Amino acid sequence: MSFVLHGRHYRSPRGPTAVVCVDGLDPAYLDAALARADVPTLATLAAEGRLGVARGAMPSFTNPNNASIVTGAPPAVHGISGNHFLDAEGREAPMSRREHLWGDTILDALADQGVRVLAITAKKKLTELLAPRGGHAFSIEAPSEQGLSLLRRARPDLDPSQVAIYSDEASLAVLDAGLCALSCGEAELVYLSTTDYVQHKHGPESPEALAFVEALDRRLAALEAMGARYVWTADHGMNDKTQADGSPKVVYLEAALAAAFGDTAACRVLLPITDPYVVHHGALGSAATVYCPPETRDAARAALRALEGVEDVLTRDEAAERLALPSARIGDLFVLADARTVLGRAPEKHDLAEVSVGLRSHGGLHETRVPWLSDRAIDPSLELRNADAFWWALS
Repeated sequence: MSFVLHGRHYRSPRGPTAVVCVDGLDPAYLDAALARADVPTLATLAAEGRLGVARGAMPSFTNPNNASIVTGAPPAVHGISGNHFLDAEGREAPMSRREHLWGDTILDALADQGVRVLAITAKKKLTELLAPRGGHAFSIEAPSEQGLSLLRRARPDLDPSQVAIYSDEASLAVLDAGLCALSCGEAELVYLSTTDYVQHKHGPESPEALAFVEALDRRLAALEAMGARYVWTADHGMNDKTQADGSPKVVYLEAALAAAFGDTAACRVLLPITDPYVVHHGALGSAATVYCPPETRDAARAALRALEGVEDVLTRDEAAERLALPSARIGDLFVLADARTVLGRAPEKHDLAEVSVGLRSHGGLHETRVPWLSDRAIDPSLELRNADAFWWALS
């Protein structure tokens, strides 16, 4: 059986199939593990041309990129422009409800054809956004009865109620439950999306990160032993965003606009990284969107472009065209930081207690580089994107 979605052709799976989004897995983590850790499966993939690099969508946040993976399309098509946006009434709101997606997902189409589809996420915020119509979905943060059953079968040593979302175990539980669902025939295809707690808190060469990648390698080995078709990729990379003393390197956009115009109400800053997981990033990422009255737009753009750490400021139309963003869901200006800088609103509007030292974050162009791991050799002539994962796994 085959189907067409958002202009692309797909086939139903012909055996156990997994598409995995390892949240925040910058390729640097795999490079470090290959050099320093015990990762025999990764080493085999690298030697056989099955380990490579792809590109993610902008902004390089969780929701837009998970949506791109499950639709096979960019944000301009699926409509998810960030983790957070201004709704139709002009209120800031999470962009995590299924109604926010423009159109169906690949999971929907597969479930419609009778394929047993299961989506498992670490973060509760993704469950509703990704839940396949006619299929099943649950999060490790708030598991269903089906989820609890799978976790208990996969890991008898693990008490699911004790798995903290701010831990490496939350990600490993996603993978273990998905592997169990495939091996026991409870699902023919799984979409698995982890959490990036480890990568937010630890650099690629840290003992914690190396141990985490070793644990990922063991799950990869299980998929290989199963003979599954699979693609592992990521939603975004990760970079250090600190000053020389380890404190966050932040450019506060509202403060800069107030200094330029004397009235913060003239322009409204929205941070699309915003979500419930402030321990990860303190709502500080490397992309922001700004709403301005027409008469101040050019001046605001010039003022923001002059800030140290700001790499570019695009107009709404430029951002939509260059970054494949939905113009109706971004501001008048789209601000991009450099690789070492994050963007905030004003100091008093961020709780930095959990990220006061060693902030690692994402959101800009410098975090769109993501890994690509597959059961088959990668065609070097292809410029892969994480949105190609299902196309590749089902081709």
